[in-house]
Amino acid sequence: MEIANSDSDPCRFIRNNPSPVYLAIYVDDGLIVGKDKDESGNVLLELSKSFKLTSQPFERFLGIEFIRTERGIFIDQRKCILDLLKKYYMSECKALDIPMSDGFQLRKAKEADTYFDFQGLIGSLLFLVRCYRLDELSQFTT
Repeated sequence: MEIANSDSDPCRFIRNNPSPVYLAIYVDDGLIVGKDKDESGNVLLELSKSFKLTSQPFERFLGIEFIRTERGIFIDQRKCILDLLKKYYMSECKALDIPMSDGFQLRKAKEADTYFDFQGLIGSLLFLVRCYRLDELSQFTT
């Protein structure tokens, strides 16, 4: 079975023959997608000979929910975003059209807030906007 790395992402693999099958790996989660269900199954079977795998229906991957309808497959990040808001105690925050008022001046704090996990929050936001790579997913259509 010939599987090649994607040029744009080292965690994405492609097997082109006999029909394209795409494989995305992130830590211990993986996703296999292809037009031909049998070919996708063959890739899964081959991989299971070398790795311990479990499979489940295509509903979620890395917090992204995939919704199948007659019009196509839609991607929903709502649960991931709501979980992130809850984790950082912002689920009750008031949404605004702009991040802060025009002319707002920041003042240096007297003491640093060492309780709040700013690094974790920034890392989570970066993961949300960079690792999902919806710009790349959107180029594929059926």
